[in-house]
Amino acid sequence: MFYFLNEQQGGAIVRAGERRKLYFSDPMIGYDLLTPDFSRQMMSVLIRLNPYARRIAMPLAKTTEQWMHVLEGQMEIIIGDESYILEIGDTIYYDGDLLREFSSVNDQELVIICCVSPPAL
Repeated sequence: MFYFLNEQQGGAIVRAGERRKLYFSDPMIGYDLLTPDFSRQMMSVLIRLNPYARRIAMPLAKTTEQWMHVLEGQMEIIIGDESYILEIGDTIYYDGDLLREFSSVNDQELVIICCVSPPAL
């Protein structure tokens, strides 16, 4: 899915009104690319999920390290066999191949920042 966001943009600044975005209607989930492209050592996306929406992780093409930070809402995330509830301001760091799913677990939109290193398509 990130393939559709990866267009060489150049430069170091990504203006808020010029971000590349990918949004799905069912379940409502959206991705805003916060880094210029995938050509560097890290990519960062802003992810939005509707209340009670869930995202099941797909296997990645390569091994990654990932980090998520909750900006709004409450998230349940399953890493390997462990489940965690994260509140506003909480972060989690994990091996990307262990991510199973994450979801919004209350009636608020879930907004998170996710960083992936190296970028994986």
